[in-house]
Amino acid sequence: MTNDKRACIAFICGMKVNPYRNKQMVFDYSKGEYFHFLVMHRSISGIHVFDYQRNGHVKGAFDMLFDYVANYHVTIEWNKSKFQGFDYESQCYFTGKVDNQNIEMFDYENASYFLYQML
Repeated sequence: MTNDKRACIAFICGMKVNPYRNKQMVFDYSKGEYFHFLVMHRSISGIHVFDYQRNGHVKGAFDMLFDYVANYHVTIEWNKSKFQGFDYESQCYFTGKVDNQNIEMFDYENASYFLYQML
């Protein structure tokens, strides 16, 4: 998964677990970068965000998102604040957890951990 897309998925995961927080970005500690988003719509079951870095939309149910930039789905299974998913663009799995405003992800494509903070 690309850095930009991973940050977007991390943001969406953070928004699912923290539905009452009004956040607009994540900070990627591994890259030292901020990633900005606009939440167009959010409900208990899904979300619609505009990803400024990738100049496109990601929306759908929290367990089945569609990335309109890449034109591929991303599926996510949830167990409270822990998640595991599959990115159909990269054909790779990822796992992670949300702890308050921090999101930790392991991307199997890169075999690396990534840490994000919602701001």
